[in-house]
Amino acid sequence: MKTRFLLSVLAVILLVGFAGCYDEFFLESSEVPASLAPPPVNVTAAAPEATSDEGPAEDSDEGYVESTFPFAFSTYDLHGNTVTEADLGNKELFFVYFWATWCFACVQGMPTLAELHEEFGDRIGFLTLMDDFDTGAATAITAKENASAEFITVDARLDYFEELLPLVRSGFVPTSIIIDADGNVVGEQIVGGSARALRSAIRSALD
Repeated sequence: MKTRFLLSVLAVILLVGFAGCYDEFFLESSEVPASLAPPPVNVTAAAPEATSDEGPAEDSDEGYVESTFPFAFSTYDLHGNTVTEADLGNKELFFVYFWATWCFACVQGMPTLAELHEEFGDRIGFLTLMDDFDTGAATAITAKENASAEFITVDARLDYFEELLPLVRSGFVPTSIIIDADGNVVGEQIVGGSARALRSAIRSALD
């Protein structure tokens, strides 16, 4: 009986550790307040071109137009350097990772993020937002250095991101979303740090 109880406790710990951790800071509501809703998609720009009598139009492979991060900010990174949305560069899409250093799965996911940044960084801008930026900076620096991670990490609780946070509805960390230049979520949010799930979501968004 005691052995069964210990095994049950261990299973719960492993499930939480690898699947994610509950975080009340990130909104759980599936409804985004109208005042915080992202700008609408520019349907005019996305409309297909009219075809002529000469025959069907050829398929376009232009994809997304490169642009800056849709949520302006100016703050400090983990090393005290000033960073803004311009530092993410002009990209087709942006990958945003919400995490905290007290979350085992989040810290363990740093090598995966570093690999994804290396693989897709020329087309996608990477930004990680920390819930415990003030108390977990040292741990975050160590985790990123061990993973050779070069993406930007800033405080998730700043007013700059008040329009971005409602887009995260899982209530868990880590949670990732991919957004376009208009601030719209592309695909589904990804809860947890599975390398396969994250890479699949990025590839699907770019297709």
